[in-house]
Amino acid sequence: MSFVWLAWLGTAGAVVGGTADDAADYPAVVLLTSDTPDAPVCSGTLVGPAWVLTAAHCAGLQQVHIGGARAPFRTTRRVAEVRLHPDYAPGVDPFDADEDIALLRLDAPVRGVRPMPLITGAVGPDWVGRSLRLVGFGATRDRGTDDSVRRHALSTVSVVDPLNVRAYTGAANACGGDSGGAALVETGRGSVLVGVLVFAVPGCVGGSTGAARIDRHRAWIRSIVPAASPSRCGCGGPGGGAGLAFVLLALATRRRP
Repeated sequence: MSFVWLAWLGTAGAVVGGTADDAADYPAVVLLTSDTPDAPVCSGTLVGPAWVLTAAHCAGLQQVHIGGARAPFRTTRRVAEVRLHPDYAPGVDPFDADEDIALLRLDAPVRGVRPMPLITGAVGPDWVGRSLRLVGFGATRDRGTDDSVRRHALSTVSVVDPLNVRAYTGAANACGGDSGGAALVETGRGSVLVGVLVFAVPGCVGGSTGAARIDRHRAWIRSIVPAASPSRCGCGGPGGGAGLAFVLLALATRRRP
């Protein structure tokens, strides 16, 4: 089986099958880049004024670009501190990577962008079949190097396992550069963060997306970011609401036959 770690070497593009955002769409979803040219890029989600939630395998990136769906961005912040989940364990493939989630503290708070609320309820088997919105700065095709544009696409929950919620439609999927991006449900009060995008399998086009579950990590997130907003909707039933890619970022995309 092949798979794609969603960090990407080169310029970020967008969710496969996605729609380009207006600058006002999903402003809490941000772009992560490196100081090193041609290094991997990732996505992330602002969950507090000075905190970004992303995939742990993206934690070596040093710059966070906020305030726009494409360059030039209104604001760029430096990463001042990295907090990996204490149980993060990189695996040979994304299915073996436990707790692939991290928090990045910025060098200064972000003004004018509302952090994304976190889901308050549990994600379970009853979620299969419901809509999940994928948002990120990743490529639009396998091995693509599109321009840096934030895109979003609607997918459908296909599997809920102890670590991840997976989504599949055949038309929309995450891709390289979307790692750390947002899996959202829409509610009457806006978008709510349900997962952190971490892998696509067997590839970008025609594949499915895996997102690390926020409900599994919510207590850890709020122990570091007390201001991380719970959503007003538990969203437990139908409805809607807001060295290496994983070690020093030496490799951004890995495949296995």
